[in-house]
Amino acid sequence: MKIKGLGIPPIDYTPSGMPTADTPAIKVLAGNPEKGAYGKAYDHFKSIGKEEEGKVCCLALENWLKFKQIETLLQTYIVPLQSAPDAKGRIHCSMNLNTETGRISSRKPNL
Repeated sequence: MKIKGLGIPPIDYTPSGMPTADTPAIKVLAGNPEKGAYGKAYDHFKSIGKEEEGKVCCLALENWLKFKQIETLLQTYIVPLQSAPDAKGRIHCSMNLNTETGRISSRKPNL
């Protein structure tokens, strides 16, 4: 089975038999193009004589991963905090102390 449209062999499969498209798989496909270490997507395109397309594909995948990281931060922290301030502009949360590690965390909202 191949990813439709690109012809890249899947890195792994889900339990239902579909190609995996999670973050670890995308990282393997992308590699680290900023440092010149292209991933499996590049290897595929290079094998069919389209080396430049492989580089572009790896850069696109890496940028998509960066976008998803930013989106996660926004949805986890920034957006909830925008609705959290009280009438005086203060944010109140619940603080938790992990007694095993001593780590402090917060919830409602997560800070």
